Amino acid sequence: FTNSCLKFLQSRSLSVKQESLFISFISEGFQFLNWRFYYINCFFIGIPSSNLIKAQKSSLNILIKNSNNVNISWIIKNINLQIDSWIYSCSFLDFYWDLSNELDVFLYKLLWGWVKRRHPRRSNTWIYSKYWNYLFGKWRFFVKDIISGKILLIKSHLYYKTRVFRVPNSID
Repeated sequence: FTNSCLKFLQSRSLSVKQESLFISFISEGFQFLNWRFYYINCFFIGIPSSNLIKAQKSSLNILIKNSNNVNISWIIKNINLQIDSWIYSCSFLDFYWDLSNELDVFLYKLLWGWVKRRHPRRSNTWIYSKYWNYLFGKWRFFVKDIISGKILLIKSHLYYKTRVFRVPNSID
């Protein structure tokens, strides 16, 4: 790193240990700010580090495990906030589809365990029909809010990147 790079990072309240950025081969990649970067076959690939993925999983785990006597609509709102922050920070990464599916499966396993503990004497089919519904081409966890009467859904980690193209009015 040059001094200008270090000054750039310091002006943004970031610090870097120079010994941690030793790069022997770019194909082996390097880790920077919880991201892992590779250069493979003329492509520069950036993926989140395993620590960042573990942090997301543990924050979801803590939220669900510590919510035994809390209203379920509060839990869904907080999970959706965490998913929104994850999407905001990581939706532009490479291989996002695989990672978002992994996080969704992890979240649904946590929710299944939580619901089974909440209804220990009910059958699996009763629990599944009460909390899961087939919406938008996918089985989703949902609950009806008692106070407002609205249906609350758990968001998916998958963010569909859509672009809207508009033809100019001058073209006939």
